[in-house]
Amino acid sequence: MKMFCSLADVTEKIQQYTFDDSSEPNTTEIKNFIKLASNHLRLILFGAGYDPDNLHDVSDTIALSITAGTDVSVIVTDGSQFTTKDDVLIYGLSNGIVTIDKANIKSISGDTLTLDIVTFNFEANVTLYVVNSALGFVSDLNAYGAACQTMQNAFQSISPNESNYSKSLCDKYYGSKNTQDGIWAIQNIPGLLDAVVDEEQKETNLTVSSYMAKNSTDDDLQKIAFSTKW
Repeated sequence: MKMFCSLADVTEKIQQYTFDDSSEPNTTEIKNFIKLASNHLRLILFGAGYDPDNLHDVSDTIALSITAGTDVSVIVTDGSQFTTKDDVLIYGLSNGIVTIDKANIKSISGDTLTLDIVTFNFEANVTLYVVNSALGFVSDLNAYGAACQTMQNAFQSISPNESNYSKSLCDKYYGSKNTQDGIWAIQNIPGLLDAVVDEEQKETNLTVSSYMAKNSTDDDLQKIAFSTKW
């Protein structure tokens, strides 16, 4: 999984503003901000000893989607892995573009899951990831990182006063010792997230992470976060 949040997750962080295909920034640009923030998070997670692609406990491949009325149902390989009320990330191609969406499981019948989303525009080989505490934490950070960049871009065309708002979003993304959250928490609180790479790889990653921490400033991290090419 290369991204951890959806466009809706980002716009939820900045509900007082409306973004569409003609806004500044537009929805296509915001999707790119999601990718940039997720790239940065993957580096941070890897450096802290976590496997960015295995933060979830349960995942499965959707074999078929069925839309009937207002319900969207999907047939998975093994429905017994899921429970009603699970939040899931849906990851795959939509109109040829890598897309991520979020839904809640309303009901389960065998291998058929009914989701609380209105439309399902994904192509074949879609994957569902159950959102546990680890994936939920990183998903929220991804949304804050993209929202931060969105507002940094937007306030230039709206009002310089909005820079304070974008700063507050960035603060939630990076976190600090005082708040004990954000990227700071991933790097400094052992075992914050459950899913880790094997111990030998973890030692290598922690060495890299330690070097980066000693030789990088916050400005360096921001450059990585929002200038990394997808």
